[in-house]
Amino acid sequence: MLLAGPTGAVGLLAALVVPAFGAAAVTCPVRHFLGVVVVRLRARSRGTVPFPLLHLAPVVLTRGRGRGLAA
Repeated sequence: MLLAGPTGAVGLLAALVVPAFGAAAVTCPVRHFLGVVVVRLRARSRGTVPFPLLHLAPVVLTRGRGRGLAA
């Protein structure tokens, strides 16, 4: 856990240099939150579905605003 900060900083710098890392940084959270929604729907936990959607909304709205990514 002590390496989480420096590792995140290195990943951020790598994403600025390598466009594929930036694209992965955009698509992975979207896929994660969509997967959470699917799992909750399959578990018939419909009352908790809005919460991952609330986390997904800003990710989708801000996707592609970084360097080298299409909006």
